[in-house]
Amino acid sequence: MNAFIRHVLGVSPSSISGGALGKVSAYYGCVEAQGRGSLHCHMMVWIKGALDPNAIRRRVTELHDEEFCRKLIAYLDNNISNFVPPCPIGEHQPSVHTSSRPHPCQTLGPAPIARNAERTIDLNKLVVACQTHRHNRTCYKYWKGPPDPKQCRFDLDPDNVQQESTIDEEGNVNLRCIEGMINNYNETILECVRCNMDIKFIASGRDAKAIMYYITDYVTKSPLSTHASYVALETAVKHLREGSRSVDATNGADRESRTKASSIVQRCAFSILGQQELSAQQVASELLNLDDHFTSHQFRHLFWLQGKSIVASHLRSRDPTNQSGVPPNVALANDDDDLYVSDDGPAGLGDIPSSETAEDETSVDVVLDISRDGQVFYTTGQLSDYLMRGTMLQGLCL
Repeated sequence: MNAFIRHVLGVSPSSISGGALGKVSAYYGCVEAQGRGSLHCHMMVWIKGALDPNAIRRRVTELHDEEFCRKLIAYLDNNISNFVPPCPIGEHQPSVHTSSRPHPCQTLGPAPIARNAERTIDLNKLVVACQTHRHNRTCYKYWKGPPDPKQCRFDLDPDNVQQESTIDEEGNVNLRCIEGMINNYNETILECVRCNMDIKFIASGRDAKAIMYYITDYVTKSPLSTHASYVALETAVKHLREGSRSVDATNGADRESRTKASSIVQRCAFSILGQQELSAQQVASELLNLDDHFTSHQFRHLFWLQGKSIVASHLRSRDPTNQSGVPPNVALANDDDDLYVSDDGPAGLGDIPSSETAEDETSVDVVLDISRDGQVFYTTGQLSDYLMRGTMLQGLCL
């Protein structure tokens, strides 16, 4: 992965022109194991100079910038493909990969100085073997049955064809789809990694929220499935009940019961560990101390619930008749539910105490609060530290 980031994405101090997608300003990827144990990486890549979905929409809908639309479509068509590249004249083009030939993922690609014809043949084999979708049961696991239409959950179908990429009047980018059963790929990346891949352009606020939820779900996903956890807990409780039957009704019965009860935690933990399955790749990655995520930036933990609570309380105090909880100067877009805030900021935030009112910058502010039983206590924490930060840190974002 480090080689991929450095040489394919071009994230290197010595890289001037960038990588396969352009100059990368940031990236974040997390490693996950499939059901069969193979490791793969989900990665988000930010391109330097790229506009956010709202800015793209304004350029299209408000400014009607046709030159911008033309360049954006040209960039996307150049970097995202979904068709089988034709072989040169005189070469056989297989429609499916057969087991009689070596799998293209198990062979080295052409040399960098190879002819374009050799690279085209190699890319053709990779697309046929890795990017061609074949329907199976998992494609329809969310299908409820008749009369609902039976559609692939990956939205791959021979009829899903669009010859040209377009941008409609609302600013929505519709990428071309030349072959409906070919998953999106980047030619350079596919040639380098030599395995199945997917690539998607985040063109709207809805897509951005969906991909953020998708990545967050993978980052926080437990390595042990829920049903396996329940089986482990049931086994531990069963053993505990069988052991407690031998407890005599004597003075030491309570102590024995407490001992048995305290051991349930250990038994549950041991049972859960015993039910957990790890592939050889996962074990090797752990023993070799390989990274499970890759990032260009450093992050700090943020206890967002505290901040969300105080913001909500100030919004309610300023506008008690607002049942939706959304301040007057915040509007929700109909299409993508993007949040637009006016320059004045959310109502009520001006009432949050800060150290700007302090007469002396060197003075120490102490925040006190009263508990339910009337006791006065000093409050501390990340949120209090942020609210009471000094004037030198006023420009620091939460």
